[in-house]
Amino acid sequence: MPGELERRVIRGVAFVLVVVVGGLAARRCLEIPSVVVPPRGQLVLHDVTLIQPGSGHLAHADVWVLGDRIEKIERSASSPRASGSPYEGSFVTPGLIDMHFHVPPWWAPGQAELFNLLLLLHGVTTVRDMGTIDGRVFELRESIRRGERAGPRIFACGQPLDGEPPTWPFARVIRTESEAEQAVIDLVASGADCIKVYSRIAPSVLSALQRSAQSGGVPLVGHLPESSPWTEDRVGDLQHLCDPRCWTMSDANADDLVRTAMVSHLAHTPTLVVFAMQLEMYDYETARARPSVALLPRFWLEVLWNPRYRLGFEAPTGEVAEQRTRHEVLFRRLLETVRQMHRQGVRLHAGTDPPNPLVIPGASLHEELRLLVRAGLTIEEAWVAATATAGESLAEPGLGTVSEGAPADLLIFERDPTTDLDSLSTLEAVVADGRLFRKEALERDLALQRQRFEDPIFDGVSRWVAYVTAEAVRRFDAHP
Repeated sequence: MPGELERRVIRGVAFVLVVVVGGLAARRCLEIPSVVVPPRGQLVLHDVTLIQPGSGHLAHADVWVLGDRIEKIERSASSPRASGSPYEGSFVTPGLIDMHFHVPPWWAPGQAELFNLLLLLHGVTTVRDMGTIDGRVFELRESIRRGERAGPRIFACGQPLDGEPPTWPFARVIRTESEAEQAVIDLVASGADCIKVYSRIAPSVLSALQRSAQSGGVPLVGHLPESSPWTEDRVGDLQHLCDPRCWTMSDANADDLVRTAMVSHLAHTPTLVVFAMQLEMYDYETARARPSVALLPRFWLEVLWNPRYRLGFEAPTGEVAEQRTRHEVLFRRLLETVRQMHRQGVRLHAGTDPPNPLVIPGASLHEELRLLVRAGLTIEEAWVAATATAGESLAEPGLGTVSEGAPADLLIFERDPTTDLDSLSTLEAVVADGRLFRKEALERDLALQRQRFEDPIFDGVSRWVAYVTAEAVRRFDAHP
């Protein structure tokens, strides 16, 4: 009889074989069209209203972009009229930054390209990838930089680190301080911009990770460890507020989170949209009718998000009505916790965590902005969280701002979205790393992608692969 370790190895190998074979089959069945990448050059946005969230508006401005940078900003009257400028009278903001994202693995055919397209269509020009399954994120990051693929600017943590047993089968298990030091060295060498920890890291290991990350010049980010007090201050940017301990969080625990973040100058990425969509899952038939859900292939809705295969954050046992009530109480507590953090000046980021159920790339960041406003931020303050504050945390000079010398990540709107979030729908064009993507071109590319995803061969194969993947992960969760 094989031991538990051998059984886990067998399950892991079987899982990898299934998804690889299934992914290759899907790729063979159908080629996914690539999004057209426009070249860089000189771009002039003439006579626009320039918006720097938190710093005011500048009307009748010309914004000059050269290559991947904003070259200069000046009053329209002081420069010659730009010929053929279609965006006069528009509103220009910094690109949005999603601080909690996951790039799909290579064996999910076409999904990375689709996610990138949806991000651009919703004005997201930068993401922080919080854990890669197969390491593809680094190759994808570089190919976008070179202009070979369309997509946002990517900051990546690489393979997440966890204790024994790991929260997810793809995490690197760290048991000792020496293993922690080596893991950070390996990640930094691979190009990681941050170190992501899951919730089962031991206290002594966490301290070693903090020291090693500081030595490597990268931030330590991740979940609130299960073994840590609610006053944990070694993780510089906590994700999901309290996950995986939210169900046991008391008012005193919430106060500790707020006080610690304030005193120790920690950041929080609440991902309120994840918790909001979990509530939507209690009425799955209604939830599946959300317009944004139709942006993704059917296997997400039919299999991976199906309540039978719900992964990750699980409701407590009991009657469904009672569960939903408890979930609603929890969500109100989370909103209140964010409200208190904001009042105390805690650094807040906007993040979404696709592909959690119903969390659609791009569209979910718009929803996160609305939820931050519901938690007490003004619309402009929510914009600051999703632009300048995030840019500062990513340590990229000028990122998240519209200023001379800053990265050329800009959004062009017909109406001002920093006074009315409904105006997010008036996006006309996106400048990502100096490349101008017109909305109509992105929508045309999306139509081509959806046409391929709706092909019966792709639909059938992809749903089968999704079913096997969900079943494998469900069994891993049941028998870690």
